[in-house]
Amino acid sequence: MADETGAEPLDVQEEEEGGPVKSFLEHLEDLRWVLIKSLATAGVAMIICFFGGNYVFKVLKWPLLRAPIDKGGKGQVVRILLGTNQLGVFPVGTNEALT
Repeated sequence: MADETGAEPLDVQEEEEGGPVKSFLEHLEDLRWVLIKSLATAGVAMIICFFGGNYVFKVLKWPLLRAPIDKGGKGQVVRILLGTNQLGVFPVGTNEALT
């Protein structure tokens, strides 16, 4: 049974882990293709971000445009709302940070 003519001989170039044994130049060839694919992917992603950056900026700016900022008296006042409930009113000067 071990001498069947249809059985393929084992490849002597195989390691115990199952992958073929490669020479140093074959590994360099694989590395070159991985680097080319990675740079191409990064380039495509940069082009997509270049054209889609304005839309991302609009999405990030949208809550700021909807924030209720009242100009009352000397400076601006920021109201913090949660739904319809007012959580607080903070006066903001021109050179002060909101903390």
